[in-house]
Amino acid sequence: MITRAPIIRILLGILLLGAGASRALAHDPPPIWFEMKLEEGRLVCNLRVMAPLVDQWLKLKRDDTKALGPEERRLIAERLDRWFSEHPFLKLDDILVNPVVGEMEIVEAEYHEFKIHYLKVAMEFPVPARPRTMSFEWHDWDIFETWPIVALDALLAWDDEEIALRLEDIEPIWVWHAPAKRTIERILPPEPEPPRRISVPVLSVAFLAGLLVFLPLSFLLRLDARLRWSLVAILLLASVATAGVMTREMRPPWAAELAPLEREAAIEVFEALHRNTYNAFRFDDESAIYDTLARSVDGALLERLYDEVYESLILREEGGVVCRVTKVEILEEELTLPDDPERREFEVEATWLVRGRVGHFGHEHIRLNRYRARFLLRESEAGWCIVDVEVRDQERLEPDEMEPGR
Repeated sequence: MITRAPIIRILLGILLLGAGASRALAHDPPPIWFEMKLEEGRLVCNLRVMAPLVDQWLKLKRDDTKALGPEERRLIAERLDRWFSEHPFLKLDDILVNPVVGEMEIVEAEYHEFKIHYLKVAMEFPVPARPRTMSFEWHDWDIFETWPIVALDALLAWDDEEIALRLEDIEPIWVWHAPAKRTIERILPPEPEPPRRISVPVLSVAFLAGLLVFLPLSFLLRLDARLRWSLVAILLLASVATAGVMTREMRPPWAAELAPLEREAAIEVFEALHRNTYNAFRFDDESAIYDTLARSVDGALLERLYDEVYESLILREEGGVVCRVTKVEILEEELTLPDDPERREFEVEATWLVRGRVGHFGHEHIRLNRYRARFLLRESEAGWCIVDVEVRDQERLEPDEMEPGR
């Protein structure tokens, strides 16, 4: 019996020649693509393949490419399972995972005047925990005889976000990183306790001091008892009523006097805290990153700084690869110290260079970025920390733009 599969292959071949062997036209129907959604505890995936091409890929011979019988479903599931075991394409946190093939059906899609049938296969990847990275890699461009693949499209969705991926022969890898925004509640370190200072209600203390002076003086002057105690009551009420008026923060008399902050010491403090914000991202574990950052950054700033540094190290335009920092060099520092030594804070206007290495498709290259920002640092009982950052400028540099030795 003459089957319809060869006829359909011939028609697809004619369409291919009409579009050009390179499939340069953007509206050509994709022969294969993936739709993936990351859910709690699992990664679900819908694989779609042009129905006439399934037989070429899996080395099958079927009479009707538009229908599926029970035996054909079993055979396709076995062949897909074997093929993906031999050609893994997905890594979760650098661990290769194979899909579990599930239900399948024939669906119809319309492209211009043509109606094309696809085999839709539901697959699922085991995900013991929400991954921090997902690497999608494809190297098999000749699985179809009549329809060479020059690009592979995929759609990844998570939470309320989604991103379209496109892999090509020269760019066959895409790395997805979990968003910097936390998906679970993060217990931030407690706010540092303020320095040991007391709030003195000046007006209230003045009334109280007046009372202490007036009381013995009233006995010496032999004032009338009714007048004396009336005035005492008035002074006491005035002292209580003005307890929250005209307050002033000051160092308690029993505390040691604070020495003025030296410029060299301030620079040393800043450089150590600044360096630590990048060193934290050398860890792979997210909790270790947070714990290291918490030693240098105020709790209110911790979440924002984590997001900003995290995003600066991920090169999304180059497939999501990570830039590994190899050196942080401060080029300029302009320090502003307070006139009052009781104010345990200072500002730094700094320019610095971040040098990193990017591993990209079998080779490495250097990435240089220059930043300028204003930092506010403050001391508490827990020590010095960065409490505010305002980025003024940032730019990417080519390696030959830097002076020799830098």
